[in-house]
Amino acid sequence: MPKLTKLTLLSILFLSSTLSYAGQKAQVLIMRGSVTKLPPGAQKAMPVKRGEWLLEDTSIVTGDKSFVKLKFEDRSTMNLGPRSKVVIDEMPSKKANVVNLLTGMIKAEVKKKSQKETKNKMLIKTRSAVMGVRGTKFQSIYNPVNKRTALVTIEGKVAMANKKELTDSSQLVKEDAVELEKVLDQSDAVVEVEAGRFSGVGAQKAGGESVALSKPTVPVKIAPDQYNALAKTMDSKLTAEDVMDGVDAEVAPEGFVDNTKGVAPKAGGLVDFTTGLYISPTKDAKLDEKTGTYKAEAIGKVDETSGDYIPPQGVKVDPAKGLVVDNEEIAKVASAQERQALLATVTEVNREVKKQGIEVNKIQSAKPDNSSWGWLPDNHLVAVEILPFSETLEVKNKVSGSKAEFYTDSALWVKLNWSQIWSSKITSLVSLGFQHYEVKEDDFKIETNDSDEDSSKHIHLGVGYRLNEKLKLKAALNFRDDFYVTPGFNDPAGGGDKTVNVDSYSTDFISLGAEYQVGELAGFNILLEGELITGESDMPSNGPDDESGDLSGFAFGASTGYSFSEKLNLRASAKYETREAVGENYEFDRSALGIGANLVYDI
Repeated sequence: MPKLTKLTLLSILFLSSTLSYAGQKAQVLIMRGSVTKLPPGAQKAMPVKRGEWLLEDTSIVTGDKSFVKLKFEDRSTMNLGPRSKVVIDEMPSKKANVVNLLTGMIKAEVKKKSQKETKNKMLIKTRSAVMGVRGTKFQSIYNPVNKRTALVTIEGKVAMANKKELTDSSQLVKEDAVELEKVLDQSDAVVEVEAGRFSGVGAQKAGGESVALSKPTVPVKIAPDQYNALAKTMDSKLTAEDVMDGVDAEVAPEGFVDNTKGVAPKAGGLVDFTTGLYISPTKDAKLDEKTGTYKAEAIGKVDETSGDYIPPQGVKVDPAKGLVVDNEEIAKVASAQERQALLATVTEVNREVKKQGIEVNKIQSAKPDNSSWGWLPDNHLVAVEILPFSETLEVKNKVSGSKAEFYTDSALWVKLNWSQIWSSKITSLVSLGFQHYEVKEDDFKIETNDSDEDSSKHIHLGVGYRLNEKLKLKAALNFRDDFYVTPGFNDPAGGGDKTVNVDSYSTDFISLGAEYQVGELAGFNILLEGELITGESDMPSNGPDDESGDLSGFAFGASTGYSFSEKLNLRASAKYETREAVGENYEFDRSALGIGANLVYDI
């Protein structure tokens, strides 16, 4: 073969290899699980190999519990999460890389040469949004079910716009690097999402609202705990305190819906990176002035390792329905009252999700606002409580110094309890009932001053405030009758007919306490309760008129429940109470132990 021919062939082979390599601009750095690629022109997907280079227009798909990390020629990196699909549309040498996120989640770190550089280094498009990235770290997802794109910026800024709005207004005609760069720089439909903030966009109008959401939601701060966890996953040295400095001047932390400004969810919420939904804090959440966010305790938790959103027990997230109730899991929630508080939270959160442009279906078990009294909450619980108890009562005559002891083993409280769930934090309770009381003492003949004095009234007006998932504080006003037993003579050891008097007297007291959810044992949830008692009580006197004495004491108890259905719950309880009433003539020390049942129905 002539030398010229050999030289020509070698040149062609070298040039072909060089051109082929020039098109391979993304390298696979790390992969785990099932990751496949579909190169341009290929008919069948093939496994991705660590270290290989990928061509433009290559599709990448990850399976369940799988991910892949890519590195671009400009040193930017992108992680593709589980159950995700992207197409690397363009990787031009002097322009931004263009990535088409079809479904799932990406995390990216985009490098820039200097702080003054203003050009986008990566352009990301989904069906509902376009994003321009300069030097920054961010996490974004697209869910094709609700056409929702969600973005959280970790460092720097990301420009974001509603792709449908840009297309409908003819601002975006061609989705290549040049046009995307141009529209993100010039359009007034773009919002800039700074570090620690969330913004989202969907293709739908806000359900029940007049806002068309031509722009993504106004960027708001996410929960500091979630930001800190996400920052760690991306090796960022920043913390929430670094990027969240008090209340924003332009974005009220409580959020807003405005026809001019758009929609801003309440600050401090949690982002679900599976559905793209932003879970807003509830209306009773407390504002943290230091970070300008509301504490999102009632709406769930954050996985400290991954930064993922963990909904409350009994609730799951659906991309088309918002928060929905899991009937099997909600039965494990400690009490019917807590379940109702959870349902109130779900209803409130879904109402806020709608404002973000997502049409959520009516949640299962949520109640419509059909109360005839508009000031009342929608969620109520009615319970019948029966508490048999035995009591020991020690009586001391302060004048003579004599003492006597009585007991009952057939006393009984019967109560009708009506509980209102005002929010995920606040509940109230109204309880009405009566007490049946019978004294047992072999050495004494029992006499009552009135044949009707073997039963007495009970009125309880209480309020509860939930500090967190396990601890709840309670306070109540109590108006009831207590039975007092006095000997018919001054000295129980003396003679006489050994009669005693049993009378009911009005007792008013305040109780302050707490309720703590321990957890589950053999499938039954356990609650512990404790309270302090202080007040006044009318009581017997040696004279013709009753006297008033100081009342003090404490009580504690435990209960466990079983759910027959979502509406019907049976709780068994045990309670111990000790009280001291001290007057001018008598001192009464009583201790009571009761074991009873509470049948709760959700109306």
